[in-house]
Amino acid sequence: FESKGEYTFGGNQTRQELNQTSMLTLANFWSVNISTRFGLPSLDGAATRGGPLMGKPLSWGNDIRLNSPFGSRTSWRINYNWNRNAFGGGNDNFGGSLTVRPTSRWQVTLEPSYQKREDARQYVTAFDDVAATSTFGRRYLFAFVDRSTMSVKTRLNYTFSPSLTLEGYAEPFAASGHYHDVGELTAPKSGDITVYGTNGTTVSRTDDQDWLIGVGGNTFTVGNRDFNVLSLRSNVVLRWEWAAGSTLFLVWQQNRRASDPSGDPVSFGDLFETTRVGGDNFFALKLTYWLSI
Repeated sequence: FESKGEYTFGGNQTRQELNQTSMLTLANFWSVNISTRFGLPSLDGAATRGGPLMGKPLSWGNDIRLNSPFGSRTSWRINYNWNRNAFGGGNDNFGGSLTVRPTSRWQVTLEPSYQKREDARQYVTAFDDVAATSTFGRRYLFAFVDRSTMSVKTRLNYTFSPSLTLEGYAEPFAASGHYHDVGELTAPKSGDITVYGTNGTTVSRTDDQDWLIGVGGNTFTVGNRDFNVLSLRSNVVLRWEWAAGSTLFLVWQQNRRASDPSGDPVSFGDLFETTRVGGDNFFALKLTYWLSI
């Protein structure tokens, strides 16, 4: 059990957490880790990007992890963690890994992960407005964001001989974010926001899905922040130690990426779609030679 706290030089508390961690090894040498976290209300000095301090809510969560025996030929890990907070935000993370060594030459590792998250106070932008007297003549905009991410890290290694190896790595990745319920900070050191469309304010979406906001007799536009991103990074390295201390490396690397502003939740099929998006291919040759002097 531990307690963590942080304060600014002005005496403002920016962190106060209570953490508990339990570890258990079963008779079959599986291990279980369980962590619990409570975050007490405090202040955030970075949320407004240089503006006034903003309140952070009460939060709580758990992390559960189950591991196979260390050193086994086939090893695995399963983990799940979740968090919630008093503003209505939270996240659920599922992940794990599987490493298989069918022979002394082969090793295959898969590390899938999936996250579903809602940020209840995502910074959007800020602008000057003398009518915003409660926040020192500047409006600080925040929104709720529904996020989802999915990826699978894959490693494949093969040893032809002690001097010749082939190593491969690939990570297809998909992410999305949908912004909604945009509003503004009501007062310094508060976590409350006035959602546009309430309390005499107005909000609508343009054909480009930008926000058209009316507040305090003024109208302004905020660009659409929704996003979908597909990415694939991979590399293959052939290593040949052709003489003692002298090595040749042949490298092939891919970097594929695409994005659009749809904001639709990701699906498993998006990971396969990453192989079709455009990108760059890089080839490199590196040669080292050992000089006996």
